[in-house]
Order: sequence, then C-alpha cells, then structure tokens
Amino acid sequence: MSVNLPSGTTALYGSAANARMDQDIVDLATFGEGLNIGPTVGVNLPIGEQLIVTLSSGYTWRGAYRMEALLDPASTEPQATTLVGPGRVAAQSASLGYQLANLTLLVSASYARETATYLDHISSYALGDRYTLSSTAGYAWTQSSSTTFTVSWTNAEKNRVLDPDLMKIIPESFLSNSAVYRYRLEHSFATGGWTIAPMVNFMRRDQNSYNPITQQFIPAKTRMGTGGSVQYAIREGMSLKASAERFWINENLTALTPDLRVRGWIAMFGGSVKF
Repeated sequence: MSVNLPSGTTALYGSAANARMDQDIVDLATFGEGLNIGPTVGVNLPIGEQLIVTLSSGYTWRGAYRMEALLDPASTEPQATTLVGPGRVAAQSASLGYQLANLTLLVSASYARETATYLDHISSYALGDRYTLSSTAGYAWTQSSSTTFTVSWTNAEKNRVLDPDLMKIIPESFLSNSAVYRYRLEHSFATGGWTIAPMVNFMRRDQNSYNPITQQFIPAKTRMGTGGSVQYAIREGMSLKASAERFWINENLTALTPDLRVRGWIAMFGGSVKF
C-alpha cells in the first residue's frame, strides 16, 4: 500500500511556478498533490531453483487539489486557482528473475492506463497509455562487492485532450509524449554497517514533449551523470542514505535553435525503517 499525504504546496503563484524543475533532473517535479492511495497485489511463482516469475496489479486513487491558473499579466485581480481532479491509474506488471551462482538477471515489463483528469469539474485530458521495459544484470564478485547494470525504456501513446467543439476528449493531433532510454552502472562496496556505491548513468529523451500535470514543456535531451551514494545501517531494518551526482545535459529545443547545455549537481538525503 503506497500513500501520499497532501502535505505539500500544490499552487505556486507568479514566478514561484518556475521552481518546478525538469522531471529528467529530479524524481519529483511537483511540490505537492492531493491524497493518493495506491494498493498493489502480486504473486511470486518459483520455476525451479533459479527462476522466478512475479505478477502484480495496482490501482491508484488520486485525490483532488488546487493548482494555480495561468497568470494574466494584464489583470489586477489575484491569480486564480484551478481545481484538479487527477486521473486514476491502473498498472499491470510482470517480471522474470534468474539467479545462477553469483549472477542475477531480471527482466520486467509494465503497462499503465489512466482515466481522464478533470479541471474545474470538466473532463480536460487523459495521459496516453504508458509502457515500460527494463532489465538488470548483477554480479557479486565477493560477499561485500557487486556490480549492477540496468537498462530501461519508457514510451507512451497519444494523450487525449479536450475538443472545445465536441466538448469531449479525443486523441491529440500529434504525439506530445516521448520515449525515454536510461542506462545505469553501479558498483557497491560493503563493510560493517557502511555501503558505498559509485555510479554512472545516461539518459536520452528522443523528442520534445509536454507534461500537462505540471504545465511544463520538456525538451528532447541527453543527460549524463556520475556520482554515488553512501548508506549506513543503524540497526537491522533502519538505515540512513545520502547521494550526490554531477550531471551534464544537452537539450535540443527545436531544429532551428542551438543546443542548450546545462551543468549542475543534485544531492539527496533520506532514511528507511522497516517494521
């Protein structure tokens, strides 16, 4: 059961809306949503001693929240808000895992379909069906040292958008989604309660896209990053983790504009507790 509590800020007024970052840089591009509840049920089916199949199905109910409306620079009235009723998401996934001695292989596929999103009680758009394929290969060199390589591909069909004449949502005239390819190589070392894992990664977004949830244009780009993480196990079931990454991004906004180069750092700190 995954739950998101509505503790963030959903409406960012004026220039504060620019604080929403590119979803290819940060994991969460928004500062808040409503109450989301997502149960998932699954089953593991062993096939022999080295092979296992996992099937799962999930459904996420997403609560309504208010987001800032488009800013009218000519208006003297306070910026209005829009009531967002997000679409609900049904997801199905299947994976196949194989382990032989120190080698571990995992292949997985998932499919997600979302219902329409309502803006001020009007059915306005529905994100296209999303497909994800991923594979992971891991090798344990010793009990305290291992290498993992992960590849993933995500794609989506056309969104459905509101036709003002028909007053219903229909497939958009051109594809505003893009395919995303990700590659990650990580090597971990463990000693005592410490685990250190340097890594490198690469991402490619094949064409420009638009995210109606955050009202953001997402340009085609390549992204390369290098860094690592440090994790400390305080006791069994409780740990702290910090990570840092240096990234290089090359964006191609349109065929008529020069590439835009972005350089930066991203750092995260967190912890986990298992009951």
